[in-house]
Amino acid sequence: DSWRMRAALVRGGDPDDGDGDGLNIVGEYFFALDPNRRDAPKVRAEIVNGPDGRAHLGLRFRRLLGAEGVRQVIEASRTLDKWDDVSDRCDLLEQRVNLDGTEEVLICIGDPLADSPYNYVRVRAVRDQN
Repeated sequence: DSWRMRAALVRGGDPDDGDGDGLNIVGEYFFALDPNRRDAPKVRAEIVNGPDGRAHLGLRFRRLLGAEGVRQVIEASRTLDKWDDVSDRCDLLEQRVNLDGTEEVLICIGDPLADSPYNYVRVRAVRDQN
């Protein structure tokens, strides 16, 4: 709550990217970043062993634990020009809670690499409409 209040007071609740780092206020909140400092989330694509023991395209990132009103969207692409929402086809492989109120997660796409139409993966933070 203190992060959301501070961001709203400093930025007037503006959804734009006030610090020029490429993330709007929703992304700054979800990735637990400072909305007044140019910083970037730590997101890393990985080749991981999935629950089936086969190689999968994965994504490791840090997010705010219990980020209310925000949800993640995992997207994948073959050529970087068109992105598909694959959130419902992903598995959570690792989850480590940090002392600073964040967690690091490793998520993989359910399709094994050998069978997957995707070469790239990314995560977006969006306002939860529920």
